[in-house]
Amino acid sequence: MRSFRLADACRLLVAAAAVAALGGCLARDRAEAAQVFGPLRAESLKAWTDVTISGEPAIEYAISKSALILEDADSASAELVVKPDGDTRAVLMVDRRGQRTTNISFGSAVPIASDGYYLTAAHVVELDNSLLLARHPGGPYLETKLRRVWSGTHLSPELDVAIVHAPGLELAAVPWAPLEELTLGAKTIAAGLGGKWPRTVGGTISSVLSYEPTQGGRPPVTRVEIRGPYIPGDSGGPTFLADGRLVGIAVSITFAGRADPDDAVTCRLLRLDPEWVDALIARDRASRPTTAAPRAKPSDAHALFETLDERTLDVDGWLTPTPDTPRPPS
Repeated sequence: MRSFRLADACRLLVAAAAVAALGGCLARDRAEAAQVFGPLRAESLKAWTDVTISGEPAIEYAISKSALILEDADSASAELVVKPDGDTRAVLMVDRRGQRTTNISFGSAVPIASDGYYLTAAHVVELDNSLLLARHPGGPYLETKLRRVWSGTHLSPELDVAIVHAPGLELAAVPWAPLEELTLGAKTIAAGLGGKWPRTVGGTISSVLSYEPTQGGRPPVTRVEIRGPYIPGDSGGPTFLADGRLVGIAVSITFAGRADPDDAVTCRLLRLDPEWVDALIARDRASRPTTAAPRAKPSDAHALFETLDERTLDVDGWLTPTPDTPRPPS
């Protein structure tokens, strides 16, 4: 088995030895991946159907705590496109230096401080000029420019985690799960924008390994392995315990292939030491100008997530809807 970042895992979903970037899969690969992973994700969520977290269905809770990051984008929108066969699809698009395009690198994030700080995977925010989309409960999706505060890849290529600040998009922070509660076999639920549509996935903790800080400046970090069918686009997305507290964010997957369907995908999460994170954010707050933060604006991509029927959504073949696939909250 081999491990890869979620953003590079497209062909791995159908062949363990073949690798391509997210946008570079062949149509037949995407179709086969959808056949494999649609049912796997639906099956993984059956245990969560009747579970509530903080008074709301667990699936809706997980989705509500996940934000979308679009790399190198000035603004986002959704557009209905009629394909040659007459079928209509909704397509996520971005404006980039005056040009509209569907060529998008994207991932997910989770709020870790209530004044606009988010945790994500470092490879999701490698480029400048990135956009963060999120929503307050019951409200529309908003978008704002984000600022990279800290990236672990400056210290080590394997420290694929970053902290960003999205002024004007302040969501309630997700509390961290205590390290001692990350036990083998514990059930988890994760959220992300895999397939360009808010999705959830169930899993179980299979490994926990903590690393002490180093003299080179690397902070205390814990690597958590989760068995569950994560897909590209889930990079940077949060994984929660059954009480809604944060385990970590998704950074890479290992694909075992069709020959081992019960253990097909293991996702690697990273989590930073919460006290170290709080101290870093405090230093960043102190260094920021005291001018008022810009306000987030309603996103023209809101329709992609809210007002379009799932059957009209272009998900690049990753997630062909199945009867057990839950809809995002309205």
